[in-house]
Amino acid sequence: MNALKAPGAIPLKSGHPMIFAFVPMRAAFVQAFLLRSAMAATHYEQPPCQHDEVQGEVLGLSGYTCSPKCDTNSFNCVADMPAGASATPQCMLQDVDKGAFCGLLCQVDAQCPSGSQCKQLSQMGVGLCMYSASFTDWARSASTRKLAVGWPNKGGQLASFEVAKTFQALQNLKSKYNIDDGDVVCLHG
Repeated sequence: MNALKAPGAIPLKSGHPMIFAFVPMRAAFVQAFLLRSAMAATHYEQPPCQHDEVQGEVLGLSGYTCSPKCDTNSFNCVADMPAGASATPQCMLQDVDKGAFCGLLCQVDAQCPSGSQCKQLSQMGVGLCMYSASFTDWARSASTRKLAVGWPNKGGQLASFEVAKTFQALQNLKSKYNIDDGDVVCLHG
């Protein structure tokens, strides 16, 4: 096919007489696809949630969270968060079937992903990043999982290493934000 007659041909100037280069429209499509793939979604974003997350309502809090499952062996959480978020991914949520899910542990709104707020868990003195939901959103959401704050266990025994890990995460937040010992009751051993 002659480059002058090819669809999508773009004239380029060089030191030589005019040269035509064929740039098919598919190249632009491939470039856009690769750019979009490079900017892939992260976990803990605003609903709709990723395929490996559940959209959850947490007992005692208003709104939604997109929560990935905790690793079944280590109870670790995926750490890829939306840009600007600095909350701590923590395996701290359970559903009625005792499935373990991750949430973003926070002290202040600024630690949470854009569009979410640090909703305080009264029984812990810390918060969980949650996205607001209108009544209409709530009424339409049939696939929302009911979650409660709770640490995972195996065989009915408390995962003490997970409690220690959570305690350390709380200590780190306490240190980072200069919280006095008396300010957060749950940090006392």
